[in-house]
Amino acid sequence: MNPVDVLACGVGFVSGLIAAWLSTATSSRLGDRGFWLQLASVSRLLLSDEEGKSFLREYVRLWPLLAKFVLKKLVVTLTVILPIALALGALTLMPEHGPDAERWEIPFLVAASLSTLLGLAVLRRRRGRAEFASAPSPTRSENRAS
Repeated sequence: MNPVDVLACGVGFVSGLIAAWLSTATSSRLGDRGFWLQLASVSRLLLSDEEGKSFLREYVRLWPLLAKFVLKKLVVTLTVILPIALALGALTLMPEHGPDAERWEIPFLVAASLSTLLGLAVLRRRRGRAEFASAPSPTRSENRAS
């Protein structure tokens, strides 16, 4: 590997880790609990209610939450793409070094993709462990009952 490929891999790896961290941070801050609660309510009414008025009323209340949900996901996606796009843009300003100078994009994209996936897996697993550790543990009487 030439130095340009090593630099591209390093920058891709770091930008991927930043993207993973941003994804985890923005996803947890922009929670979607309201949308999922309303969707559950609409689903229950769909399965249980013979009357269409209450279902229609809940369904109409779901639309603004759906628009908000989609907008939040778009913001998260654009936020996550930003460090990779900036790093890619910075690397395009690099002067050419020999005949293989055009081939740095593939190592960059592979390193960015792999580090993003790895970072997301580690961060979500760590967050899952923290949530599990903070959950109340069942008492002995609850264990015996189940």
